[in-house]
Amino acid sequence: MGSPFDEEEEEGTAIIDAKAFREAVSPSRLHPVIVLVAGADAGRLVRLDGEVNVGRSARCELRVNGDGVSRKHARIFMRGGQTFVEDLGSTNGTLLNGQKVEGQAPLSDGDKIQVGAEILLKFSLQDEVDQELQQHLYQAAVRDPLTSAYNRRALMDRLESDLAHAKRHGTDVVLMLLDLDHFKQVNDTHGHPIGDEVLRRTADAVRAVIRKEDFFARYGGEEFALLCRSTAMYQGLQLAERVRETIAAIEVPLEEGGTLKVTTSVGIAQFEPDHDPDALIRAADDALYKAKEGGRNQVVAAD
Repeated sequence: MGSPFDEEEEEGTAIIDAKAFREAVSPSRLHPVIVLVAGADAGRLVRLDGEVNVGRSARCELRVNGDGVSRKHARIFMRGGQTFVEDLGSTNGTLLNGQKVEGQAPLSDGDKIQVGAEILLKFSLQDEVDQELQQHLYQAAVRDPLTSAYNRRALMDRLESDLAHAKRHGTDVVLMLLDLDHFKQVNDTHGHPIGDEVLRRTADAVRAVIRKEDFFARYGGEEFALLCRSTAMYQGLQLAERVRETIAAIEVPLEEGGTLKVTTSVGIAQFEPDHDPDALIRAADDALYKAKEGGRNQVVAAD
């Protein structure tokens, strides 16, 4: 039997055969899960096995960024076959179905948990089929189907949360925009299937040299974005150069023999206190334009 998911790459949509999906995944008993239903990363599912801490800290199993969210805001845990939510002394409190949580409050299927001004979680009891379906829908919503990089929507959500975090804590953030050089000629000369393979191999090559916490997205067409938290400009420039060299080493086999090589131009900008996401993107895009105008296959930093 084929996959229950048929993806149309050019349109970026996923068609799900529900019957095939249910036949493909063996059902199991209901299990408690937490689904992020509002805020950046909406649609993400976290399976509850023991305890999940919610907050801005990297130590939290469910890390969320938003106005009014504390570093360790709340915890959701299981005890004696029942699931509970508990506020962890957060500044703005935790709400359960609109009511402030006092002590340890029991959860029922469908309950809504609010942390901060904009983060809303849903507690749910789901079988394996529902969990797999939720995960697939989430991935379809945030991933580019051709390259498996994050998509533009996911990048903008991540920019919002990362810049908010940087403003609160005074940390560094850099954004790189990468544009493959002469990519139109690749499609015109060798066809779109080769162009698609170039994009896939580019994404694979970049993922191989970046950190787990770096956020890599397809920004559009032959353009990619790389967002790096806690990264100073000199570190970002070193990484950008490594990415450029890695892409230049890609060789795509051609049906008529030989291989195709590509290069990329990179613009990089550092977050400034007055930057919103659009301003940071503009700064990186201006630097990318200079890299293109300056001869391509190079890294240029924003002024």
